[in-house]
Amino acid sequence: DMVKLDIEGAEHDTIRAMLADGVLPSVPCVEFDQPEPLAWARASTASLRAAGYLLVKVDGFNVTFVRS
Repeated sequence: DMVKLDIEGAEHDTIRAMLADGVLPSVPCVEFDQPEPLAWARASTASLRAAGYLLVKVDGFNVTFVRS
């Protein structure tokens, strides 16, 4: 299963809620909207990695993770 988040700034709250609720898709794809503080993207990425996801692709502000 895959989820694509291109939700105009709501990606950080959505990632936090997904992880808190145990919603763990195999492949989350996230577009980090700009402008926003880089720290927000780093925090969301760190949260996903702590939940067992590997960062497998970065294309501009689009990132793809795979659950290991």
